[in-house]
Amino acid sequence: MYYIIGYVGEYFAKELGTEQEQAEAKARLLALAGTHQANYIRLTAFQSLFGFVEDEEVMRALKKIFEAEEDPLARQYMAFFLGMFEDA
Repeated sequence: MYYIIGYVGEYFAKELGTEQEQAEAKARLLALAGTHQANYIRLTAFQSLFGFVEDEEVMRALKKIFEAEEDPLARQYMAFFLGMFEDA
């Protein structure tokens, strides 16, 4: 599942597929990043969403997901990726 999530994110971040398919991919990745019970799945989806970071809605959603995350290790990982974007 880890690799599949990454491949889905990469495929749609490259603007392949229709706009509707891209919107569905974002929605599914956001749902996984915010609610999946396994932290490694949440983190994989979270990281995959950075392919869509030019979309302001995605960035706002990533920040909300980060703020809601309760797992300290997951928060550390998320903070690293958010920091990379904010420093760029």
